[in-house]
Amino acid sequence: MSRRKSRSVPRARDTTLRCVADAIATSRSDHSLWLSARSFILSGRTLLVVLIFVAYLPVFQAEFVWDDDRFSSEGDFPTLEGLRSLWFAPQHSVMRSESGYWPLTYSTFWIERRIWGVHPLGYHLANVAIHSANSLLVWHLLALLQVPGAVLAALLFALHPTRAESVAWVIERKDLLSALFSLASFRFYIVFHHRRCWRPLALSVLFFLCAMLSKSVALTLPVFFIVWFWWKGRLPADSDSAAYPGTPRQSNIHLLASLIPFFVVSGVFGFLGLWLTRRQENLIPYTTVAERLIIAGRSFWFYVAKTVWPSNLIPIYPKWPVEPHAYTQYLFPLLAGMLLIGLFIARRRIGRGSFAAMAFFGLTLSPTLGLIPFPLHEYSYVALRYGYLASAGLFALLSAVIWRFLRGLDERRRHTAQHLTLGCAIVLCVPLTWHHASQYHNMETLFKHCLRGNPNSLVAHNQLGIYYSVSNQSDKAVETFKKALSIDPHSPDIHYNLALVFSNRGELEAAVDHYEKAIALRPEHSATADTHNNLARLLQQKGRREEARVHFERAIALRCGDPESAWAHINLANLLWSENQFHDAESHYRIAIDLKPSDPEIAEAHRNLASVLATQQRFNEAKEHYTRAIAMKPAAEESAVPYTMLADIQSLQGQWHEAEASYRAALSLCRDPAKRRSIEQSLRDLAARRTDGEQGNE
Repeated sequence: MSRRKSRSVPRARDTTLRCVADAIATSRSDHSLWLSARSFILSGRTLLVVLIFVAYLPVFQAEFVWDDDRFSSEGDFPTLEGLRSLWFAPQHSVMRSESGYWPLTYSTFWIERRIWGVHPLGYHLANVAIHSANSLLVWHLLALLQVPGAVLAALLFALHPTRAESVAWVIERKDLLSALFSLASFRFYIVFHHRRCWRPLALSVLFFLCAMLSKSVALTLPVFFIVWFWWKGRLPADSDSAAYPGTPRQSNIHLLASLIPFFVVSGVFGFLGLWLTRRQENLIPYTTVAERLIIAGRSFWFYVAKTVWPSNLIPIYPKWPVEPHAYTQYLFPLLAGMLLIGLFIARRRIGRGSFAAMAFFGLTLSPTLGLIPFPLHEYSYVALRYGYLASAGLFALLSAVIWRFLRGLDERRRHTAQHLTLGCAIVLCVPLTWHHASQYHNMETLFKHCLRGNPNSLVAHNQLGIYYSVSNQSDKAVETFKKALSIDPHSPDIHYNLALVFSNRGELEAAVDHYEKAIALRPEHSATADTHNNLARLLQQKGRREEARVHFERAIALRCGDPESAWAHINLANLLWSENQFHDAESHYRIAIDLKPSDPEIAEAHRNLASVLATQQRFNEAKEHYTRAIAMKPAAEESAVPYTMLADIQSLQGQWHEAEASYRAALSLCRDPAKRRSIEQSLRDLAARRTDGEQGNE
């Protein structure tokens, strides 16, 4: 019985390096020459990775910026409960403010948080490493697809300054991971169509699922698979198509059948993302299809322009006016459509690759172009990070045009020109990327840079003010927030943050005034819950207890069931406890504990609940909660208090040894001299009572 010979995937070889081309062309049989060529290829890839790390050296000294505090500061994030919440309760996890379901990305942050805590270096190293892997995959795939100038396209993808936003900004790991898994999925889909077996297809679907779990921007990838097959495959009616050597003829039915699992995954995550986006309360809806088309068309050309001419690269761009009645604005979507149609019509003369490259660019960008509104559009229609993977198509097209132009030269001049082109790309891109990556050093450098390009950015002023506030530069914070209010006096976020600064400075009347303005501007928004909570605490300090109680209850109502409402429950419970309303206070402490059972900061609720129970002489229950408060922060100085209270109860119950151990544990944690003297006195009193008790027993 004859055995069918297995087909192997044709290996792509990078012909842009002269010695490699010469080695392959002159002597495939010369084993030593082949090894030399292969080692040179590998050294070229090593050089690319080295250049990436050199270009991104500034980020290794950088801090966390902007939304990085989602995973760097949340108390229960690195716990097993935090990991479970990412996958099964995202609305109650650090992903609650995201407009998509991306647990895989946050799971990598969870792992890193457990490895190196909140030190930024490890996260930045991981981002640069993933970007390096993506760049090598782009090189490999373009060479496999026989795209001229694959090495130049990979070099541009790796070192272009527009990539810095996704690489230098830690939380944009989403772009990097989604691109990594998308490229891997494409690679295995090519293998599947060559080998006609299910394992590569299963791996391709698995990687596509991982891409969607990282960031759902990859949802149009199955559509590009059809474009790729039209470009490089052999559909029955396509006599002019260029298939891979050895690729078997495929049918439309076989093609569509293989894409079913991809479209199922894409559809599920697309609907999920749309549902989550609609739940965002700060979503800015567009009333007409015309507005969406104008925004999408102009966004398309924005990304093209920034790729070709990367100037004024900032994280937040000003929103341009959208005027459906101005007919000139329809030129943006019209020209984009004409470009794609023109490339399709000219495919027999210039090849199908040009259309395929622009189709990949447009398809990958399409979820973020503005056809479907999402929260980013509250302050900008575009962001450089959205063009991360899409840019590979544009770089491939530009590189192919340059390489085909250079083919018209004789061999010696062609190789010289190719090397000069690569050298120029390195010399131009590395310094630009270095400069742009350095802008992400911290919040101050990032948003000062942003304000130089977009001086009226409310978000930049707000974030810069927050940075000054947490850095104890209150004067600068007040000045920055007031500048923001001069731009938009009706911003509830600015009023809220300004109130925080005044509160920390002890200017309570000014703080109350701005909190009340923030509530009036956005009365029913869930974010106003924090405003009510903070305002209530100030009112409580000023002795206005009834008003404080109303605002605490309002904060709880606006975030009913949300774990973040735990702090409002604790504050209300503290107020009720001070008024001897023990039953109601106990109820709110227990609710707070249930909402955040594993957060170390919830130790305060356990400690105060234990004190309430002890006041009611429910000593055994009180001991349990003091013990849980200590377990949540076993080495913290603040645990000296529950240790002391636990020891008091143990002493009352005649548990002398346990009480002594608890007092000594409290003494080891306490640093305050007065409190240490009090604990030492308690130890002496305990020893005296213990002696009296033993003598009485005798």
